[in-house]
Amino acid sequence: MAPPDSVQKILPPAGDTLAVSQSQIDESQIPSNDTLFPAISIPESLVAETLSTEIAPTIFHDRIYLSKGPADEIKSIAGIFMRSPGPVGSPAIPLEYLNVSDLEIKLNGLPFPYQGLYRPYVIGTDINTIPWEILNSIEWNPRNGYIDGLDFQVGRPADNSNRSDIVIDRGGYRYDAAHWRFFRPFGNKTYAYFTVGFKKSGGYLPNSNYDAFHVTGGVSRKIGNGELSMDLWQHKAKAKQNSFDYLTSQISKQKRTVDRGEIHYKTSRDGRYFLSIAGLLQKNFQTITGYTSPRDENYSVGGVQAALSDSTSERIWSGGFEYYRFSISKIAGPHPFISQFEPSVRMRGNLSSIDYDLKTAYSWNKVDNGAILPSAKLSYNINERQKPFVELLRSRRDPDLNLLYFNDNVEGLNLSQRLHSYRFIGNQTLSMPLTSQVTAGLESDWGQVNSIIGLSLKRIGSQIYLVYSKDSLANVIVTPTNFDDRFLEFFAKARAESGPISGEVSGAYRRWSKRFFSDDLEKGPAALGFARLSYLKEYFIRRLYLGGSLEARFSSRRDYRSIDAGLTGSYAIISGRFEFRYKDLTIWLSDENILNTAYITWWPYYESPRNVWVGMMWDFFD
Repeated sequence: MAPPDSVQKILPPAGDTLAVSQSQIDESQIPSNDTLFPAISIPESLVAETLSTEIAPTIFHDRIYLSKGPADEIKSIAGIFMRSPGPVGSPAIPLEYLNVSDLEIKLNGLPFPYQGLYRPYVIGTDINTIPWEILNSIEWNPRNGYIDGLDFQVGRPADNSNRSDIVIDRGGYRYDAAHWRFFRPFGNKTYAYFTVGFKKSGGYLPNSNYDAFHVTGGVSRKIGNGELSMDLWQHKAKAKQNSFDYLTSQISKQKRTVDRGEIHYKTSRDGRYFLSIAGLLQKNFQTITGYTSPRDENYSVGGVQAALSDSTSERIWSGGFEYYRFSISKIAGPHPFISQFEPSVRMRGNLSSIDYDLKTAYSWNKVDNGAILPSAKLSYNINERQKPFVELLRSRRDPDLNLLYFNDNVEGLNLSQRLHSYRFIGNQTLSMPLTSQVTAGLESDWGQVNSIIGLSLKRIGSQIYLVYSKDSLANVIVTPTNFDDRFLEFFAKARAESGPISGEVSGAYRRWSKRFFSDDLEKGPAALGFARLSYLKEYFIRRLYLGGSLEARFSSRRDYRSIDAGLTGSYAIISGRFEFRYKDLTIWLSDENILNTAYITWWPYYESPRNVWVGMMWDFFD
């Protein structure tokens, strides 16, 4: 879907699953250690917006979240519309639309390359590896401009106080999770934090247990007009995988460790010039065992990026570059690596009643060589309430070394006549998707109601498709290949609020090109829908809030074109939540898949039966 003009921050701090509309409480009701209105953090990639006070993002505080945390909440955001992929530990961003160019994620403005090892192979990113407690921002499709929902603040408290919080969750299928974090100032210039937590799940299907542990730490210090910060984290997990057949207990297991270090420096001069520099080193270690063929792999990325901006009353200029080196090891043959360099320049401002945002970049790597990536968005302010816009965009996905070089071979599956052996073969001639799109629409703001409606035409050059071939002996070979694709999408979204009641509804309808797949088996769902209705109000005594939320998701018929055809019927699920908050204590009760509808399809695209779970958060000074 096309994004609204402003960056939306719509998730509260990790574990803080309740957010309140500012119109619902006055200043005297806000807790002194307020977590209802977290500080705003804007992506590093938008350095001018990061430090300039002239651009303020839109914030929605009217949602009660149906999730165990941000990772699960992301799965049901309207603009993304991921299905829950089963128990904790499954790939958290499956290839729902078969649109690989939409699968990039940045954490705190820096790349996050984590492709889990799964059998069968899954294209996506496992966001269960992310320690949400320390994030400042997460960006979905940073190049494509999809800003709906994944850019949020879960970092340190704005008041820089001695503060701690404890979160505990418990649910069905032996799901348990907890974390503890604390923040400490040292004088007026230095601030530090530490987090430790775990998450585990028994899984509702055989052989889908999951057990994870993470520890994080960081320090920041003010230096003149700027700030220097460093963040370190480690994530460890062990997961059993219900591979190939959800009806037969399997013996596949996965171990993984993700080590990540970030360093950031931001400074400004005269309130006009802004400089941002960031560095990253991340190493992924993972092993998958079971059957007769264990596989392991090390995947790493390191690099630096910088941006400089000049902010005036009429426009903001910014320019910069990023350089990253991706490498993979513990595979057959030489250990490949790819370096990517991308300079860019951007200008934002307004001219009379027209707002403009212009950017151009040049991206180069040895896989796809060079590509010019321009983007432009023009908006015309008809009045204070309505603004039509048009957007042109060209983007390219970062290289995926797994798709190029990873190989896997599993023998002796003996799953009746369905599957005897499985082999995944990387394709070193593969190109990364290059997407071009044009979008036109209308944004409206009527006070308590705001909406966006539009039409988008997208062409995806070098789209990636997993080709499955199966012989008479049930031996399956899978390899990625390229093809060109295109679709036309109509989308609409609206949010409304009246007193303690708020709601939102969104939907999209895609017309796929039949040039490459003419058998009417869609590459993804043609229609998607999402709706949420929330209620939140102070009752009886000051700072006692009671609320609830009901949400529904819908997807039309689809086919995943995997080893076995996926569910071809439509998909619908309803979930609910009740929440109690008194001062610094929050308790919630959630009911997922209330109607207990069974939507189980090929791994990992399955939906759990009805699941009721509870959780609590205590946020306190110490």
